[in-house]
Amino acid sequence: MEDEKNEIEMLSNTRKNIISWYPFEPNATLLEINADSKQITEELKKKIKNVTIIESSEIENISERFDYITIIGIENIEDIQQILKNVKRLLNQNGKLLIAMNNKYSIKNLSTKSGIDKILNNNNREYTLNQILDMLQQEGFDNTKTYYPLTDYKFTNVIFTDKKILKSELSRNIVYNSEDEIKFFEENDLMDKLLEDNIEFKNFTNSYFIEVFNGEYTDNEIRLVTFANMRKDEYKIITIMKNDFIYKYPDNEKSKKHIENVKKNIDIMLNSKLKTIDSYDDEKIISKYVENDTFDRIILNTVKKESKDKALELIKKFEQTLLDNLEEGSKENNVFDRYEIEYEKDIINNMKFAKYGLWDLIFQNCFYIDNDFYFYDQEWMEENIPIKFILYRAVKYFTKIRKYISIEELYEYLNIDEKELEIFEKLDDKIQEKSRNDNTWKIQKNGKNIEELRIQKLTDNHTINLLNNEIQNKNNEIAELKKVYENTQNKIDFIYQSKSWKIAEKLRKIRQMFK
Repeated sequence: MEDEKNEIEMLSNTRKNIISWYPFEPNATLLEINADSKQITEELKKKIKNVTIIESSEIENISERFDYITIIGIENIEDIQQILKNVKRLLNQNGKLLIAMNNKYSIKNLSTKSGIDKILNNNNREYTLNQILDMLQQEGFDNTKTYYPLTDYKFTNVIFTDKKILKSELSRNIVYNSEDEIKFFEENDLMDKLLEDNIEFKNFTNSYFIEVFNGEYTDNEIRLVTFANMRKDEYKIITIMKNDFIYKYPDNEKSKKHIENVKKNIDIMLNSKLKTIDSYDDEKIISKYVENDTFDRIILNTVKKESKDKALELIKKFEQTLLDNLEEGSKENNVFDRYEIEYEKDIINNMKFAKYGLWDLIFQNCFYIDNDFYFYDQEWMEENIPIKFILYRAVKYFTKIRKYISIEELYEYLNIDEKELEIFEKLDDKIQEKSRNDNTWKIQKNGKNIEELRIQKLTDNHTINLLNNEIQNKNNEIAELKKVYENTQNKIDFIYQSKSWKIAEKLRKIRQMFK
């Protein structure tokens, strides 16, 4: 019961994500139609001075005009065409209508029997993107921009646009699974395949967020938005990618402190010899947008197109860059002591410790340009941490390389032995536990897909066969014991019937008389 309560609270806290990133004009007026989420309404009131809330049934009685109108969830409206007609009447010139809607032919619907039933029976008010765009055009709304929120508009982890659909960002998408739902496939697996095969991903996304212009189209330059839903509130940030820069903002009041810590980490890089593409101002972190491949992709391309040795040379150069440029720290009051991880003194004696241990200096957070490393996205720091630990994490989270070079070979190449791996794994768990939202992690595990059920059935059948064999063996043992018992009983009966036993029986009675 407590787990269910935590899940509901976590999910409700993400409802605001669908509009928390949007660049509203603060002095504007806004009409919210069918406000079914307290979190969304509160977020709108934080961003805009004047917010009016109505039910869709009341729209005919409204005469005031607004700069923004929001309809978050058109499936809650019976006659959407009539509502759009009234929206056109109530929007100021150059005003904007913001719509969030589920997609009728979504991957979510296609992945479950209940979802397919909804499509076939047409028993819900879900539309395709083209259907809603046609309705908008009928009312004179010709200019729109479509965003693609994943998992959907109620539980948003990442928002793609036509300008930026990144396969790598699918890893941020946490799919909420109902515990009782049986899925035909995993949503992220199919989305990954659609992107890989260049199939129109947007036709199958679970939801749409549509920016509708009552006048000329104006581009806000937003290409991608991501949310840190896997974290505790005090570490949550919103990342917004625009044409030339990427911006990171605090998600809430609690996470403002985290942004300040990230600024300190940028200063650490700037004061060392490490190069970074990151900077900051009073309210946000700013990173230059770089088109180049990240270092992990460069290593992969090198091992594929050139040789394994060349790829290992690049990793060795990465290691040397950290050793040369991170300020040396102390083995006293080290990170293992702070997290109460037991270790043998001999293990750490030959390690070099970084005074300011930016432990997320992994290959994915680095560009390699003109033989120089440029780091970014360094949110985390622990004082007095082994540089070997940073290298261990760079290898551990570089899973795509394992097809070409085993993780064991990489650890050996970097002289990371078994005893070091043991304490590094414990430390990695501890430092991530500090920021991880366990409730979010748990909800991904709910439900089962057809393949999992097939494997479970095979496993269960195998277990049943083993148990049946064991029962048969036990039955055979019982049958053998019965035979032994019967043979023994026959021998006893034979003895009782023998003349010698009868004579001996009389002698036993005589002996008994003289006792």
